Amino acid sequence: MMKKIQLLILILISTLFLACGTTEESIDIDDDGGTIYDMWDYMTPESSFQVEYDIYVNGRKDDYIIETVRVFDDNHVERESSDGISSLRLRRDAIEVKEPNGTTTQVQRFVKLGDRDIFQSSSNRCTLDDFYRGVTIKGIEFYRVLKVICTKRGQTNEFFYGFNEGIVATYSSNNQDTIELVKIDERGLNR
Repeated sequence: MMKKIQLLILILISTLFLACGTTEESIDIDDDGGTIYDMWDYMTPESSFQVEYDIYVNGRKDDYIIETVRVFDDNHVERESSDGISSLRLRRDAIEVKEPNGTTTQVQRFVKLGDRDIFQSSSNRCTLDDFYRGVTIKGIEFYRVLKVICTKRGQTNEFFYGFNEGIVATYSSNNQDTIELVKIDERGLNR
């Protein structure tokens, strides 16, 4: 009987320690009890890969694009598609994003829900809108996703960033069309 009690106690203690373990995601809590997210963890993957996105125009699949994402050891990530190369560099409290057209945007690195102007760009007003433990977009399930909403002169853009994945989906709407981009596949790359 004593061995059964000791075994039961051991199982309970083991379960408690396993349940209290840490996750891969580093989340801090601020003084107000709000969760602070590190945008670098959401805007960039852990390793290099090639990703395929389906493009939908007004709800109908219209095309697809292939993007190659390369992760370098010096806190530098490049995203290459037919549009050119976007470069992301980690700074202490910001992420510097250089687009193929030459524009550079500073992204606030540590954010919490409701933070505004997290993309330091004169033309866009971007807010960290939501966090999803799981979300289904066009029939595909994504986990641990941040949603950023940007507005610019009557146009709304939504960006969905998966933890250690980068962009998993985008949604853009103006007065005439809605355009959606949804990640459907990824393949690891050898560096």
